[in-house]
Amino acid sequence: MPAWLLLACIVLAEISPIGRGLAAAQFRADDWITECQGGGPGAGCSIIMPFQPTSARGATGSFALAVDIESGVAALVGRPPPLAARLQIDKNQPLGCTGPRYCLFAAGGASSAASQLAAGSIALIDIATKAGDFHASLSTKGYRAGLAKIRAWSYPPIGRGRPVR
Repeated sequence: MPAWLLLACIVLAEISPIGRGLAAAQFRADDWITECQGGGPGAGCSIIMPFQPTSARGATGSFALAVDIESGVAALVGRPPPLAARLQIDKNQPLGCTGPRYCLFAAGGASSAASQLAAGSIALIDIATKAGDFHASLSTKGYRAGLAKIRAWSYPPIGRGRPVR
């Protein structure tokens, strides 16, 4: 398992109210990875996008944007560890998070990010680390495909009472 995926899973397991087991279902669209644990109510579904940007200094980073559909938590994890990050989807207001080991978006920002990813086309990410700044541009097409797959698998849209969009 790649280090970024392991780190993303650990972060989501730490911050999600539901315990995690082995993946019962997994789907990949573009570079987005959709996973749901178990079935029925309480099935933890997450969508993760790994990416490896290069800094202006030529350093390569390995990061993942992770969204836990059920809890509504969104995080940015990776190496080098992010100190802060900025996520902007299309022309929406940028959302920020701070590290030091991983970046958790505030509850309102995470909810906005999930909604914007579901409706948007492009996500721009700026990451500040001790090793320098990294910039990435990601298509949201795979995120939307992941949400459609979750609906097709008939997992319940729990996410704090909000339906999966």
